Formats: sequence, structure tokens, C-alpha cells
Amino acid sequence: MKKLMSLFTGLVMLAANCPTVYAAEITYPTSYTEYKEFISEYPDFYRVDDNSVYFVNRDVQALDMSLIVSSNLESNVTHDTYGFVFNPQEDGRYIVTIEEFHEQYVWVIDPDNVDSLADVDISYPEIFSYIVDVENGDISIKHYFSYSWENSGQEVSQNVLRSEYFSCVNGVIPSNEHFKSYITNVYNKYNTESYFCINSGYAETVTDRVKISDENIAKFEGFEWVSSAMGCDDIQNLYKIKTLSDGDVNVTVDGKTYRLTINNGIFGYRNYIDDVLLGDVNSDGNFNIADAVTLQEWLLDKPDVQISAEAADFNNDDIIDVFDFCMLKKYLSDFVRNNSVPVLVSVNYDTYESEVYGWYTNLSVDVIDMDGNQYTEDYGRYTGDDKDDELIAMADDIIRNGRQKYLDEKNDGLLNDIKYISENAESFKDCAITKAGGGWEDYGERYLYLLYDEDGERKYIELCRFGGEFRWLENAEIQKFVEKLSENGLFVEEDMLKISLSYFIDDNA
Repeated sequence: MKKLMSLFTGLVMLAANCPTVYAAEITYPTSYTEYKEFISEYPDFYRVDDNSVYFVNRDVQALDMSLIVSSNLESNVTHDTYGFVFNPQEDGRYIVTIEEFHEQYVWVIDPDNVDSLADVDISYPEIFSYIVDVENGDISIKHYFSYSWENSGQEVSQNVLRSEYFSCVNGVIPSNEHFKSYITNVYNKYNTESYFCINSGYAETVTDRVKISDENIAKFEGFEWVSSAMGCDDIQNLYKIKTLSDGDVNVTVDGKTYRLTINNGIFGYRNYIDDVLLGDVNSDGNFNIADAVTLQEWLLDKPDVQISAEAADFNNDDIIDVFDFCMLKKYLSDFVRNNSVPVLVSVNYDTYESEVYGWYTNLSVDVIDMDGNQYTEDYGRYTGDDKDDELIAMADDIIRNGRQKYLDEKNDGLLNDIKYISENAESFKDCAITKAGGGWEDYGERYLYLLYDEDGERKYIELCRFGGEFRWLENAEIQKFVEKLSENGLFVEEDMLKISLSYFIDDNA
């Protein structure tokens, strides 16, 4: 197999017509001095960045700090020296709570001996919650509430010792149908704990109200009486089920069953309900973008649109509404990623100019699967590392972790073409490659590959090269396919390809 990097030898980069604007590098405090400067600039103790929020410690002397995310939407959280970086992955609402523990000595009365006082060393929490809304990738935050205890006081100390405090992990959430059941993940610098939380009607006892199908996978960790907000009297029971190990589990509360799965210690919802594929809204036996379109049209009350209510009820509330639609989109993304195999890989070496590096090359890779889903990863400034042996693994990784979108086709036949080309890959592998001498040297380089299986081994074929020179497979079907990709904005710009083809025809006349 040829070295991929040999394709780029001798690349000459000329001036571009317009400057490129670059985002400032995101940095976080790494010293106490930088921390003090940060909170001076951001007195609310958080900063919204391009696609994340940095929550910083309010008190660096606190015993511990946790970041608690309550939502049924996907997010990533990483620990930093003085706080956490919260990265929401989907549009929607998240409730994020910062919980810090502090130590103090207090005088308390022993409940069993009201005449006695004791000097007790306790840890008490301070809690700060925020509503984080994401719309079209834009993040907005509003302060929800904060709660902390005075440094003294018998009544307060008793409440602390009884653990009667509030946070999202034990139920203080907006009074909203969407949060009757929700997944809560608690992060600190050491580990992550995941809970499935259910708010149910008030009861003094919980005997037989909660059942778990496999107590080796999850356990009922108890209940608390909570309200939707401080000072509200809408008391309800909050049940907390905690993960133990990966696997599928059913949680039943008051006769209603929630079908859950645990992956890498984190709760999620299962894709299958018995023999019904959750998400197969149009009942065609598949879960794909057509189901999202069908549910959206049904919610818009378009005539003659029918759905499978059982397959559409993602949040198990027996009501089909916009919350199910939001969850469908999330699970469609997960489902597609977990079942996709890369087919087409476009390796893009684009040229830019900056004051720091002068003219330089930026590496990005686009991957398309057989169903026409597109994934992108931008690797930034290219430093010349040889990625030839990593191409196939890199394509798999981009599907799992890269930015995802569904193709906006100009040509209705493109998806069928992608399937046809990929299913018949071996018939193209022995085609000769034909080339012309000229090219667009100041454009950078673009390379299009087709991935296929041969005797159980993944391999790839170069379909087209564009940049310093132009070359493509000497096959009419492949050549028409490359032109169609460009028409749909999935390879080089359509006009530039047409100009190159005119040179190509002249050179090969």
C-alpha cells in the first residue's frame, strides 16, 4: 500500500485572496494568581466559551467540589485545576449544579438527649445551580438558586446532620413535565456517579413503589421528600437509582416501567422495547432520519401522517410531544454512530495565512457512511505527521467522536449512489488511475478514498486527487460519482472541479 504522505510531497502553497480569522485559544487558570484574576473578571464564577462552559471553584479551600448535570441530553464534563469544563452536546435544557463541601465545628443537640450539647466537626455543602439552555449551538445561562448554611445555629446544624439539603441530584428542579424523570451525573476529580431520578407523588412510605429488574446492575439508593424549588410546598417523593455495572435494566415506579441501559457507568434509555424498535416512528423496521421527519410532521399536525406511539414515546410518559422529538434526535445520533461503517473519506489539506505561522496547512477529514451521514474532524495546523497507517482507524474514530450532520442533498440519487459504489468497491479496485499535469497549487490538496472489505480486512482505494495535480480512477461510474459529490458540496467546489476537468480533457485529448 502506498504511503499516503507521499501524495503530498512537493506541495507548493501560494497566496490566498482573503485573510482567515482565528478564534482565541481557550485557557483556564493554572495558578492561584490566575484563579484570582479569573474570578475578578468573571464574578459569577463561570465563563461561556464557544461550545462549553467553564465553572470555577467558588472557594479553593473547600474540601471537595462536584459538578452535577441533570438532563436527559448528552454532555461531556472534564475536570480542570480550579473547576470543570461542561460541554453540552445537544440543543435543549440542562441543569448544572456546583456543590462544594466545607468543614466547621458546631454545637448541636443530640436528638436522643435534648439536654445535651456536643461540639461536632461537620462538613456542609454549598450549592449553586444554573439553567443552561442551548439553542442552535449557542449557550445561555441563568442563575437558578444558591443555598448555603450559616456558620452557626442549632436548627441549621441539625438539618445538615440529617442531610436535609437540596441539589439537582436530590430533586430541586423546575416544575416541568420534562423533568419528571431524568438522568443525573455527578462529577468530581476522582470519579463519576450516575443516577436515574424519578419524581413521584407524595407518600410517607415507599414500600413496593420501586422495583428493579436486576439489582446487580442498578440499586435503589433511597428516597427523599423534595420540592420543585426553595420555599415551594409541592412536596413529592424523589427516588434515586444508582448504576452498579453496565447492562440493561428495567426500573418500575408506581407501576410504570422505565427501560434503561448503562454504558461506561452512565445511564441512558434503551433503543428496543420488547420487539418494538424505539424510534421506528413510521414502522418500516428501520430507525433513521425518516422517523425524525415523520414525527416532526405529526407534531405539526400535517394530514395523513401516522406514527407508532409506542416507538415514539422516548421519555415514557404516555404523551407524544416535542420532548420525545428532542430525545429521538439524540438517540438517532447515538444509534447511527454505533451502527455506521465508514465508506468515503475525504482528506483535506487547506492552505491559510496567519501572522504567527505565515502560510500553513490545516488538516480536516470528512467521513460519510453508507446511509449518507457525514462526520467531520478538524485536526488544526498540519505538522507533517504520517497518518497513512492510521487512515481506517481514523475514519472509525471520526464517526464515533466527530461532528455529525445529515446530508442536505441537491441530487436525490446521491444516497443510492453511495450505497452502490460502496457495495461494489471490489469491482473498482483494479481500475487504472488517470491524471493530468496541472492543478490548483494554492488551493491545498484534497484526496477522496473509498473504504471496503476484502477477506475480512479493511482496505481503501484512491478515487480522486485534487490540488497540486488532478487524477481520478479511469471508470465512468466513479467519475460521474465524484462529480455528483462535488455538486452536493461533499468534495471540491463544483466550479473548480469543472475547470480542472476542462484542463484534464485538453491534456488527455
